[in-house]
Amino acid sequence: MPPTTPLKTALLIIDMQNFFLPMTTTCLPNIIKLSRHFASKGWPQYFTQHGHPDEDFEEPVTNQLVRKWGKDGSLRVGTGEWGLIGDVGELVEAGAYFLV
Repeated sequence: MPPTTPLKTALLIIDMQNFFLPMTTTCLPNIIKLSRHFASKGWPQYFTQHGHPDEDFEEPVTNQLVRKWGKDGSLRVGTGEWGLIGDVGELVEAGAYFLV
């Protein structure tokens, strides 16, 4: 008999963006595999995509994260580095996932 309580499981995939691609060589295949498993079960998945709007880069820089990481170490919304890594982007486009 299936459980009568609501599912309390979700997959959270955080900031899998092109900027971080060099750091994902080990984990990316596992993330893709796990995401596909969740999709096959119809379980919820949430993807985050960190970035800063253009005004966060204007002088004087007031955004604390841009000030901490610098303009070159911060992700500008809409740039190639801000985009989701190819395989992850395809997962988001292919299914009913939530991008937050």
